[in-house]
Amino acid sequence: MLEIRNLYKAFSLEAGFFAPVGRYVYAVNGVSFAVERGEIFGLVGESGCGKTTTARLVVRTYPFDEGSIVFTDRDGTVFDVGTLDHRRLKLLRSKVK
Repeated sequence: MLEIRNLYKAFSLEAGFFAPVGRYVYAVNGVSFAVERGEIFGLVGESGCGKTTTARLVVRTYPFDEGSIVFTDRDGTVFDVGTLDHRRLKLLRSKVK
């Protein structure tokens, strides 16, 4: 139903007086998992470990930097989240609850 492979998301940090340019926070770093139909899946971890960012990447609230997210609907419709246009992305979001 949901398959995530090697998902990455980095946020750039602003440069400051003493902070160099080109620093990043890796919110999601190589996450992979699959959830089959009928399974219950829990994503747990410490505060700030990337749980919410991962969820937002699944519905593409944030664009991901690398990896793939594939959602298969009950009727067999396959959504490659990274390549969806606005219309199909809206349809996907209505199905993910």
